[in-house]
Amino acid sequence: MAARLFSDTRGAAIVEFALAATFIFMVLLPFADYALYASSRKDMEEAVYRAALYAVANPDAIDAQTLTRYINANHEEGEEPLTVTIKCNGGDCSNTSRTTLCLDGSSSGPVFSSPAEGECAGGDAPGYFITISARSTYSALLGAGSALHGEPVAATLTARLQ
Repeated sequence: MAARLFSDTRGAAIVEFALAATFIFMVLLPFADYALYASSRKDMEEAVYRAALYAVANPDAIDAQTLTRYINANHEEGEEPLTVTIKCNGGDCSNTSRTTLCLDGSSSGPVFSSPAEGECAGGDAPGYFITISARSTYSALLGAGSALHGEPVAATLTARLQ
């Protein structure tokens, strides 16, 4: 009876498929996780870009709450909540007199300085700038064991309004 049981190969294909499929999914899921992370970053960058376009098209009606709602509306359900920061010339956007400053780029973000004699370094004219930043953390498809779990998803854009 034991010899007959070990020589029976019916169902062997299903067992082999189960073992192979498990290995294939273990190899492919991290790629899918990274693709979702990259898509999340792209979507956030697109939302920030569109909010900046809205601000440039409506420079006299900058409303931080409207821009924040717009960015959140483009944020996918089920992801971590967004933190949105909107600044004009490095401060709040309630500057009705539109004080113009010089924009000096740096690796850590925009730096604003007062123009010397009405002109910025390099001959640029001073301006009124808006900086829109959005940030969230990625919830990985594979859970806490994923290398991407908790990674920041962020986008920042600075645009000249005047």
